[in-house]
Amino acid sequence: MSLGRQWPLSSVGIKDVGDINVDDFVGEPSLRQMYVDRIIERGDLSRLSDGRVRQAVQAAIWAVPESVRENL
Repeated sequence: MSLGRQWPLSSVGIKDVGDINVDDFVGEPSLRQMYVDRIIERGDLSRLSDGRVRQAVQAAIWAVPESVRENL
């Protein structure tokens, strides 16, 4: 679990990792988007505790047309 906390981009989807610090990469758009994509793909709601991440996930989901979102 310690490694999962140290490597948040690689540990998305692992249960009970605990608190994740995304400060090192969340300001970089491409890394933030990769993280968001992994969170959405794996449905890892535990990663939404950080407001910046939650906002980026919401923006990504709402960028998808409603007809597509209904089928996700």
